[in-house]
Amino acid sequence: MTDSPTRRLKVGLIVDSQSISKWQSSAIENCHDLIEVNTIIYCTNSKTHKQPLKNALYYLLNVFSIRNTQTQSVPWSQLTTEGYELINFDCQHSGIWQTIDNPTKSEIGSQNLDLIIKFGMNLLKDPQDIPSKYGVLSFHHGDPSEFRGRPSGFYELIKGVNHVGAVVQQLSNKLDAGTIRAFGKYRITSHSYRHTLENLFANSTSLLRLAILNCLSSITIDLSTSGENHRLPSNKTVAKFVLLLTQRKFKRFIFGLFGRRDWKIAETSPLSFDAIGPMQVIDLLNPIKPPREISFIADPFMLPNGDLIFEAAEKNSELGQLMTLSGERMNLIDTSLIGTHKHLSFPFVMQKDDKFFVMPEMAQSGAQLLCELQNNAIIKTHKLLGLDNERLIDPVLLQRNETWWLFAGKLGNELDHLFAWSSFDLFGPYKPHRMNPVVVDPSRARNAGGFITLGTDLYRLGQNNCQEYGDGITVCQVSQLDEGFYQEQPVAKLTINELHGPHTFSTNGQKAYVDYYNSVFDPLAWLARIKSRLNFF
Repeated sequence: MTDSPTRRLKVGLIVDSQSISKWQSSAIENCHDLIEVNTIIYCTNSKTHKQPLKNALYYLLNVFSIRNTQTQSVPWSQLTTEGYELINFDCQHSGIWQTIDNPTKSEIGSQNLDLIIKFGMNLLKDPQDIPSKYGVLSFHHGDPSEFRGRPSGFYELIKGVNHVGAVVQQLSNKLDAGTIRAFGKYRITSHSYRHTLENLFANSTSLLRLAILNCLSSITIDLSTSGENHRLPSNKTVAKFVLLLTQRKFKRFIFGLFGRRDWKIAETSPLSFDAIGPMQVIDLLNPIKPPREISFIADPFMLPNGDLIFEAAEKNSELGQLMTLSGERMNLIDTSLIGTHKHLSFPFVMQKDDKFFVMPEMAQSGAQLLCELQNNAIIKTHKLLGLDNERLIDPVLLQRNETWWLFAGKLGNELDHLFAWSSFDLFGPYKPHRMNPVVVDPSRARNAGGFITLGTDLYRLGQNNCQEYGDGITVCQVSQLDEGFYQEQPVAKLTINELHGPHTFSTNGQKAYVDYYNSVFDPLAWLARIKSRLNFF
């Protein structure tokens, strides 16, 4: 279990200008309760070796993509304590490496720092000799088991891999191969380098907090650091890169006009978790046929009485509504108590005492509500205290011993982040888990159904959103869940032959249902998207 510091750690920042990037500032702010920045270690002569002709197109690409909302400059002075110590120094250059001289190291040592965070300079030689209890921490935006060096995300996009990684490492003299204190995986936007980097920089800020907590508990991440060391791309490589992304953008544009996902629900066999293998193909037994006026159905959940509840949308619309299937009859749920023109989906259901509750995703409309369901109508809504300012994606509840746990994504980073909150009462107040986000991985972060308990074993289902949306489910076994720590391990993947999915899995032990989709041509797809967006305002 991760220890709590009895005081905020004394931290020094290595910088080489009067400002740092916005994402770097956000990373520090996210750790405000753990650290205080009382020392600035300012390198006054740091420089980068550039080859302007060899890498001309890369530097041009830099202007349009790498310089984005997350790399905007902000002053580091807003992060420091009052009366902070400023240590100015000239580094010593040796090829691509830079060294801090001994007198400066002695001056740093006099500050009795717990930790140093590197947000400036280039490759730092002998970082282990810089006085600090927990060493020098630095970000590397790349999965070091595959992609060392730079630029971040570039070669991942070219090779079409499933994610781009990021680590916070304790620096050593080996490039991007220090002791790893935190690791995350982030979704790649296959048609946009800018969006890929903005998502990577903005969402990897949470890793610094996790790295500090892991330093306090002497936890390291076991991850290979033997990946290929990449360098800045040549002009020819950049030209190929731009052409590739242009082709992907055009394909996406055409699909936006004339393509849609044809979502369906089918019964399937309940999983045997005792015998589940690393890859399991789902059999579709009895596809459900919706009424003619309904264009798609998705997100199936089983009600305690055996009925099915799911999301449905009318033809030429993407606005989700809730519908039930009882025997052969389908009926829309009366959700007027929530309000009209509210997009509702992913209707997680549960029973407490003699009451049925549904907790639909409603992030586009406002704060999450827990709704009492009776006779195919929502008859009462409950606010979840402590979550008033959150916009939750695909939330699920779990009661474990005397504690209620709520797991969900947050609107904006829901495809690769999972957050947890806990409360001793169903209706709150809920407090965030100290290690939020508890999962950072597009292959499993977003919920794909409720938790499944088998004896003492607990499983969480996560959507695979690496390439296509909701294209498969990752089954994760939860090994630890308490106020201080959450840990799960992927144990299996669920797929469907020749179709996308499953996206959601629901079972009561005797029956099970999944949803899935195929991409189809629809000449009015653009109209449905316009109407749905107008309904959100």
